[in-house]
Amino acid sequence: MELADRVLEVQNREQLAAFVTALRVDLATQPDDWTNADLDSFLEALSAWLADAPAYYQNTGQLPPDSAWRVLADALAAARIYE
Repeated sequence: MELADRVLEVQNREQLAAFVTALRVDLATQPDDWTNADLDSFLEALSAWLADAPAYYQNTGQLPPDSAWRVLADALAAARIYE
């Protein structure tokens, strides 16, 4: 299952933990797909995405998810490539 599909399923702690595992596997198997493959750039992108999250949801025509777990999953997925 693609990460984009997996992120949509995250609604609780267990699902977020499984998603983080999937991110780790994705990094190990497809590192060229990651713009921010080192911890420093990943954390910088994570911080920037979280600051910009309201605009992301508005620009994509989505309401922010009710689940904080899902918002965190969105942020972690975005931090892979966010600039």
